[in-house]
Amino acid sequence: MEILVSLMVLSLVFLGLLNLFISGRKYIQHSQSRITAIELGKLFMDPLQMEVRQNDWDGSGNYLTVGRIIPFDPQTKASVTYSATSDPVTAVGTTTLRRVKTTITWNEKQ
Repeated sequence: MEILVSLMVLSLVFLGLLNLFISGRKYIQHSQSRITAIELGKLFMDPLQMEVRQNDWDGSGNYLTVGRIIPFDPQTKASVTYSATSDPVTAVGTTTLRRVKTTITWNEKQ
């Protein structure tokens, strides 16, 4: 009887540890995907330094392209496809500075 009780307790401890390792693995995979998305976001934003010029703005300070500024090609890294979209350029306060918001999306591996 004591052996059965100890086996039950031991199996519950092992199941808890197994669940902990599985959750940790999913968290690590998600973190790796986020890091890759951040690096690709930098890659997607790099063309803006070359493509956005003063003559691309109209007289009222609006960028001539509405919606996506530059077409971003989806990138596949470690069997995960990342894609990016940019929101229209918006003014920053009352300055002549403009802000671009780029959103990176991907599907998590299961």
